[in-house]
Amino acid sequence: SNLSINRPVFATIMSVVIVVFGLFSLPRLGIETYPNIDFPIVTVIIGLPGADPETIEQQIIEPIERAVNGINGLEKLNSTAYAGVAQLVLQFNLEKKSDVAAQDVRDKVFGALGDLPQAADTPIIQKLQIGGEPVMQVSLSSNTLSIAELSQLSKDRIQPRLQRVNGAARVDAIGQRLREIHVLV
Repeated sequence: SNLSINRPVFATIMSVVIVVFGLFSLPRLGIETYPNIDFPIVTVIIGLPGADPETIEQQIIEPIERAVNGINGLEKLNSTAYAGVAQLVLQFNLEKKSDVAAQDVRDKVFGALGDLPQAADTPIIQKLQIGGEPVMQVSLSSNTLSIAELSQLSKDRIQPRLQRVNGAARVDAIGQRLREIHVLV
């Protein structure tokens, strides 16, 4: 404060210089709506058709958990058993690169395939991509159309049009009711 009181011209010029440098560098400042953030989170999904959640837990989740538990940098492991599907979410320290984490998980899971039932599907191992999360969700409802007709409308007209939108990476349809024919002999 003494400098500003004793030399007001110098203090004013320094303030103006700081403001000018700020205004000069403002247009060069990078701003992104969806910045590329890389969290080291890996998901593993393994199907076992026709199995109940208890069987999934015993025959799929437990062997996979034993296999991946020793991976370096593993911070959290969450597993969920659904009817016919096992899902594991592995979260690593932020220092670990997601590509390295995914490769480590892939190596351990495929090394443990011998401990899984023969009927188990091939594991799907993916790293979490924040930029790949849904940007838009659309729900359909109607008072005049049945669920089957809405599903057909979604499959034939809406989904193809959304897939053609420039920049759309993926369009997933969830909850569609596929046509089913029952033959009674």
